[in-house]
Amino acid sequence: MSAEKDAEALKNAMKGFGTDEAALIKMVANRNNEQRQKIKLAYKSAYGSDLVDDLKSELKGKLEDAIVALFMNPIEYDCQQLRAAMKGAGTDEDTLIEIIASRPNWMLKKIKEEYKKLYGKDLEAAVKGEVSGDLERLLVSLLQCNRSENNHPNDAQCAAKAKELFEAGEGQWGTDESAFNKIFATSSPMELALIARHYHKLAGKTILEAINKEFGGNMKKLLNTIVYAIISPLAPDIYWIFFFLLSLLFKFSLLDFLSD
Repeated sequence: MSAEKDAEALKNAMKGFGTDEAALIKMVANRNNEQRQKIKLAYKSAYGSDLVDDLKSELKGKLEDAIVALFMNPIEYDCQQLRAAMKGAGTDEDTLIEIIASRPNWMLKKIKEEYKKLYGKDLEAAVKGEVSGDLERLLVSLLQCNRSENNHPNDAQCAAKAKELFEAGEGQWGTDESAFNKIFATSSPMELALIARHYHKLAGKTILEAINKEFGGNMKKLLNTIVYAIISPLAPDIYWIFFFLLSLLFKFSLLDFLSD
């Protein structure tokens, strides 16, 4: 793979009247994100214009959206999606939940920095302006990027946290949301996995069953997302599975254009 040759091929695909969309799709779908970033740099170095801007001027609709998204790095893409979720009337809480609840500390830190650079506004302040209540508190907690990264959890401490969750939910009348907020926002993936196992031993049901019984609406979605994204036998690598699957989705969606 030569970034310079790929940049030249993309330039040729956009030359003259019309655009060779099939050539664009074939190349972009067969390059990984790191390679696409090198192509962007080579294109600007060779032609003095931004590749993404040129693509936007040549393409339209869903194809434009897909190609442009593929030329973003994961941090830029998350920032764009967060911005779109909070722009205009209404809020797309599902997007806020998906991104903020599933990214590791280092990635959330980079997202916060990039969001401020791109849009001139603090991400935490933007989120607080869009949501409220328990959902706001847990999202703000997650944005502190203070989740433990301990890969060797203490069994007794995790058992105690499982008991704290039980007593905050099924073990009493009503639900103490603050206990769930604290434990789900600050425990490491390995700690949460062990807490979940202890919870099952204590309560006779899974942590997901407890969440679905004690919570509703967006707070239930947020806690469920943390469980699915963080509590995994593959934890901390689970985050990369998301990006791998997303890249496959984009790739096969683009290849569908070729067959049409």
